[in-house]
Amino acid sequence: MEALTKGLSLSEESGDLKTQAIILNDEAAVLDSTDYDKAFETYRRALVIEQRIRDCRDQTSTLTNIGLHLQDGGEMRKALDAYSQALELARQLGDDN
Repeated sequence: MEALTKGLSLSEESGDLKTQAIILNDEAAVLDSTDYDKAFETYRRALVIEQRIRDCRDQTSTLTNIGLHLQDGGEMRKALDAYSQALELARQLGDDN
């Protein structure tokens, strides 16, 4: 986790938004098993950055991660919403996987 925190700090200093979003996703995945609320907020931070830089492919991945996170937390309606958003973006990208 220390390496992720350091990498996030460096990417923030350099203004590298793409790297920030990637690191936030990785950090959220680590937090998933220890801090549900912080993990969710970290996924949301990544998603906001991806939306800002219009990175639809990574938005799809992050929305899927959010869906899995919410599903694991028993929040099925919210999970379904995240999955639906991810599916819509994937369709726009022409990604049938």
